Amino acid sequence: MNSSAPPDIGDDLLLLLHAAATGPASLGGLAGALERPGRRIVAPDLCGGRRCDDHGAPGDDIIEHGVGVARAALDQSRGARRFVFGHSMGGLVALLLALEADRDGDPIDALILYEPILHDLLDPAVASDAAALAWDGAIVSELAADVGQGKPEAGVSRFVEAWNETAWTGLPREVRRQLVAGAGTLVRQTASMLTKKLPPGRLAGLRTPTLLLGGDRSPAFTGLVLQRAVASIPKSRCVILEGAGHMGPLNAADRVAAAIGAWLEEQALD
Repeated sequence: MNSSAPPDIGDDLLLLLHAAATGPASLGGLAGALERPGRRIVAPDLCGGRRCDDHGAPGDDIIEHGVGVARAALDQSRGARRFVFGHSMGGLVALLLALEADRDGDPIDALILYEPILHDLLDPAVASDAAALAWDGAIVSELAADVGQGKPEAGVSRFVEAWNETAWTGLPREVRRQLVAGAGTLVRQTASMLTKKLPPGRLAGLRTPTLLLGGDRSPAFTGLVLQRAVASIPKSRCVILEGAGHMGPLNAADRVAAAIGAWLEEQALD
């Protein structure tokens, strides 16, 4: 992954946007599986190289900050075809970036979203959606409460086990240490995602071909979001990977890459 070299105007750009509580390195396996001649892969740090809780006042919008970082990375490769992949929080950032580019008359060429966190697509008046929103809201609230009470590991471990198919104690000790150290950032990221609103009616006008990906081992929340998203985005398709979970881009990188490659080929973009 190269985020600093000058762009080759003849190369396609594939932008990879990471999930909350992770960073660009988490998508290294996926980047390797998607690498090919004529394709430049860039995975920016959505926190701009610093912890997100170092950016401005507590009320600053981390998601909008991430969109700005992604936009800057996208603008490095003018003239080439531009593809954007986003995982979880990165999926929300990717979608907002695509909507912005579409609005400005410069749409990206392909959008790939792996289980994007799009609370705005769920309807509290629908029982299944209300249950999913309550499940997620409880996890976010408990995380914030534990971190606020000086118990970051309790909150982070609960969050990780809810969203991953791996037990907290099954993670390497150094990974657990890093996750706990970033607990404050995770609180701000989840709070920002929870309140982020999509531009009203804009999904129906999105011109970008969109692939929605997910795993059949993921929480019900993500499956419902994918259902609503594929019904809302005109040029979209949804593919569910058997045996994969929410962390599919890390734990099943080859299979996620294969699904992306097959879809890009169908779109005559590969």
